[in-house]
Amino acid sequence: MPYTYPDLNTTFLAAVRADGTVLLPSFHRPWAVAVPGTVFTPVDGEFFDRTTGKLNPLWSANAPALPPWFKYTTLRPLPALNPGFPGPEDGGGDVKNLAGAPGTLRRLVGSKPEYWNNDSFWIDLDFPVQTAPDGRRYKALFAPLIVDLDNRVNVNVHGNVQGPRQAHFSNQGWGPWEVNVGHVFSARSGAEWKNLLRGTALPPQPGRYGGTPWTGSLGTPGVPGQAAPAAGVAHFYSQVDFDGRNEATGRPSGPLLLPGLGAADRSCFPSFLSAGGRLPATATAVSPNAAATRRSTTPSCRREITGRLRSPTWKRCCATATPARRR
Repeated sequence: MPYTYPDLNTTFLAAVRADGTVLLPSFHRPWAVAVPGTVFTPVDGEFFDRTTGKLNPLWSANAPALPPWFKYTTLRPLPALNPGFPGPEDGGGDVKNLAGAPGTLRRLVGSKPEYWNNDSFWIDLDFPVQTAPDGRRYKALFAPLIVDLDNRVNVNVHGNVQGPRQAHFSNQGWGPWEVNVGHVFSARSGAEWKNLLRGTALPPQPGRYGGTPWTGSLGTPGVPGQAAPAAGVAHFYSQVDFDGRNEATGRPSGPLLLPGLGAADRSCFPSFLSAGGRLPATATAVSPNAAATRRSTTPSCRREITGRLRSPTWKRCCATATPARRR
């Protein structure tokens, strides 16, 4: 399957909002009980009634007679079919896995949400019955909550403080260090995400870069003064920028400049800002509207490449950046 989604095909996946609110637990879909041709509705699959807050009678030890197939609609043991096994603790299940999260969404009262505390429930994975030292027999149960890792930030590798006043820099997206965690940790006017990397003096806590901030010594990535060994010089038309920082100026490195939008209008290749942060000698700063007008009235190498791949004019244009001949 090329995708995962919290539906009946991938019941292991829980549906969780960015703030930690659980919309659906793992391995339980209330609408699974709504089998066509039966009297059951999706509400019958809920652990508790969302309006009254009372236990669903089908999940009690004194549940009415259940059809044989009902037990296959859930992985949680049904009290009516497993004497002595308790019902769910609340509408979210039996256990809370997401510490610090509000819980499972119960309902909205106006615009105010109400939550069940728990977000997971017990599942029997057929582990063997074991005997405790005091002679009591027991069986291990599990309450998993499986959460998709898409759209998450990894504070162990994401982010950097390369810029002035420890601002975040990024340009071409070569690695996780260019992911700006400031869009997630935005408290205290941006100090929150910076503290993850540089640490804090109070409370005394080192950051990802080490150091001892409580003594005034902030951590730095790597060893001060140490640089990666020089590599081969990249082709002039395919330069890369690994950290978004212009070492010559200490400011953000410039973007890739397309022909007619910063680069020479008749260039076949993109251009890049110089080390000093200046436009190439063959480029002129133009407005998008002016560039669009010029492209519509002047033949360019790109048009030659598209329409005349074997044309001598195209070869001369790309080699010398001279104007393409009109035909």
